[in-house]
Formats: sequence, C-alpha cells, structure tokens
Amino acid sequence: MLKTYRVVVWFVVWRLGLWLAGAASLWASQPLNALGQRLSWNGTAFAPADGLRCALATCWTVWDGDYYKAIALHGYTFQGVTWPSISFFPLYPLLIRLLLPLFGGSAALAALFVSHVALLAALLLLHRLLIADFGERVADRSIWMLLLFPMSMFFAAGYTESLALALVVLLVWAIRGQRWWLAGAAGFFLALARLPGVLAAPILLYAYLDHVGWRWRALRWPALASLLPPLGLALFMAYQWRRFGTPWAFLIAQRQWEQQLSPPWVIPLTLIQRLGEQPLAIYGLHLAFWLLGIALAATVCLRMPRIYQLVLLIWLPAFLASWAFSLGRHMLVGFPAFVALALWAEVRWVRWLLVALLLPLLLICTALFVNTFWVA
Repeated sequence: MLKTYRVVVWFVVWRLGLWLAGAASLWASQPLNALGQRLSWNGTAFAPADGLRCALATCWTVWDGDYYKAIALHGYTFQGVTWPSISFFPLYPLLIRLLLPLFGGSAALAALFVSHVALLAALLLLHRLLIADFGERVADRSIWMLLLFPMSMFFAAGYTESLALALVVLLVWAIRGQRWWLAGAAGFFLALARLPGVLAAPILLYAYLDHVGWRWRALRWPALASLLPPLGLALFMAYQWRRFGTPWAFLIAQRQWEQQLSPPWVIPLTLIQRLGEQPLAIYGLHLAFWLLGIALAATVCLRMPRIYQLVLLIWLPAFLASWAFSLGRHMLVGFPAFVALALWAEVRWVRWLLVALLLPLLLICTALFVNTFWVA
C-alpha cells in the first residue's frame, strides 16, 4: 500500500508541476514567443483571457491532439484533404468518443481524462513489475527518470503515449506472469492504438516459445494469443476497406504526412545536415535523443532480461522513419530505456547530472508545447 501511495504522490506532484509550468509560460507568452521562435516552430501568443482554460485543458490537446478530437467528434478523413486523419489509429479517439457524455461533449476533457488515467495505471503496474525484476530502488528511480524525461509532458497531453505505455507495461507484466491471453489482449489493443503495437506479436510469440523450451510438441492454445495483435491491425484495415475502398488508407495517408520506412541512417544524417539551420535547438535536441536512444538500447541489451530487450522492438518504426522530429516522444513507450537510465543513476554524480539536465529541458519543452510550438 505504501509503495502504491508513493507512486500516486509522484504522479500528482509531476502533474501539478507541469500545470504550473504551463500556466507560467502562458502568462509570459509574449516574451516566450520571441525566444520560442529561435528554439522551435509555429508559436502563437494566447490572449490572457484564455490563459486559465488553456493552461488546464485546451493547450494540452494541440497538434496531434486536434486530430484525435476531430476523429472522435466527426470521424476519419482520407481523400480530398491535405492531412488525412486516417493515419491516426482508432483506439484513443474511440475512448474519447465513448466518454464525451461524461464531459458535456468536450473532447479535450475526455482526451485528457483517458491520458491521465492510463498514465497512472501504467506507473502503478510498472512500479510493481520493476520491483519484482530489479528491486525497489531501481523501480523508484525508473519512475522518476520516466517522469523527468523532457518529452514526458506528452503523457499529460491529448496524445496516445499514456495509453500505449499502459498497454506495453500490461503486455510485459502479463508475459512475466504467464498470463498469455491477457498479454494477447494487451497486444490487440496496442495494435489499435498505434502501428508499432503490431510488434507485440513477435514479442509474445518469442516469450511463449521460450517458456515451452522451444519444443514444438509442447505448444498449446495460448500460443495463439500471439495472433491477437495482428488481428487488431486487421480489424482497422477492414474498416478502411469498407469505408474508403482500400485497406491501405492509413499507409497512403502517412506518405502525405511525410512518414515512411527508411534506412537507419536517415534520421541522424537528416538532423546533422540541418544543424546549421534555424531553429537549431529542435534539431540538436532530437539528435541528442537519437544518440541517447542508441546508448540506452545497448544498456538494455547488456543488462536486462530478454523480455525487456524485446520490448524495444516497438522503437523500430520510430528509428527507421523518414520523419526525424518525433523521436523523443516515441521513445516514451519503450520503458526499459528508463530502467537503463535508472541503472546509470546508481552512481550518485550521474544521478544528479541527469536531474540537472532532464528537469530544465522538461520545463522548457512544456512551456513551448502549451504555447503551440512544435516540440515532437
């Protein structure tokens, strides 16, 4: 009970801190915008009258959040629009739509409710999982590293990061407890939340085969649980076929969003080439995320159980993408990376160095985001 209480307190302190940072940045939006234009893109000053409502809700559902709200309220778009919303997966907007009556029809409030509940559930289950595998000290520090990461404010926004994290943690927790059908269900919903979720299938299949000692004759019905994640994707594709005449509408749409699979060197080379351009800060930040991701993945592979290594398969689409400017946000779902940060933080000076670097970046990114600057 005490361990659960601690996690809830950390969650509340983190959320209140981000609200305060967001409110302060909106209050100082005019001078911040002058700085923000040098750091990122597309800032907009908000009128003081909009400050409180924006700080608490609407400013946390911008960019992709606007599309999730539109899907929940009006359905998908595909042909005849510049930015087709069919590239966004359906679970999150479906949950928003189901909750609309509870929030007076406000898609923003419903979206934020889903994100916050999913994040708290993810943190509680993750803490329990990590205590079992690494001990209480590493579990505590892993939660801190996750919440201090500069992109963690997307957990509090109208984005899918919280929901996806909760489902990934549930997937691993169920596998560790040999609850194969529950793991398959987590993978099913993860594949409906975002495209990398379909990679839960090889993770689950490998874990089950390892459990039975790679003996084909030992296979039982739970092996079929690994088919549930592809089934989730197949259902979304069937919907697209019926609605738009093609099961590949989401892939066609992603090309319009300049998203496609690319060799692994495309992202770092793109960022390095653009370091001489303005705004310099956004390119340097995402290049740092790429380098950090490689180092953390190496730590995971060297120091953690196989299931934690397999979870980082979910990173592959982000690291093999053509769009280089959302990498830090997509890293959030790969929770073993933050366990790796916690292992780095076992050394006192490294721990304080990480806090000194991560916390200011989190506050800066939060301030930019609520003022509608592009962060990730």
